Amino acid sequence: MSDKISILIADDNDVFREGLKVVVQSQPDFVLAGEADNPHNAVEKTIATQPDVVIMDFRQGSGIEACREIVKNIQWCKVIMLTSWADDEMVIESIVAGASGYVLKQIDRLGLVDAIRMVYAGKAVLDPEITPKVIAWIKSLVQNETKKQEPLTLQGTKTTKL
Repeated sequence: MSDKISILIADDNDVFREGLKVVVQSQPDFVLAGEADNPHNAVEKTIATQPDVVIMDFRQGSGIEACREIVKNIQWCKVIMLTSWADDEMVIESIVAGASGYVLKQIDRLGLVDAIRMVYAGKAVLDPEITPKVIAWIKSLVQNETKKQEPLTLQGTKTTKL
């Protein structure tokens, strides 16, 4: 493994990709593995270059599918969804698809650099605006699971002991 974190940038906006390249190339411990302008290319280039981290944004769920494919094919690769969308469904679907991070494009340069280093180190990163949504989702899962389980009554206990 290299002493540098290799990063693939995947975004459909070329101006934004160029800005991300400047951020990546400004860090002595980062190296640019490549870039992609659509989800299909993101998957292909990730498989070809085997980066440590993919920074990705594509709308309408196509980025989520690309994330799923990347994580399935390269288990050690970490995906950060860097997007303008704080939509509950996209956040949850991205996490379920295997994203290690979900941050909004309002993040500053140092915040993004820290997020890359954190996911590379095996940690998860969520934008502070996203965190309450994820907590609410987890609570709803627990509440739904609790509702499915019937409480054990004294009568049920007697039957179970027999």
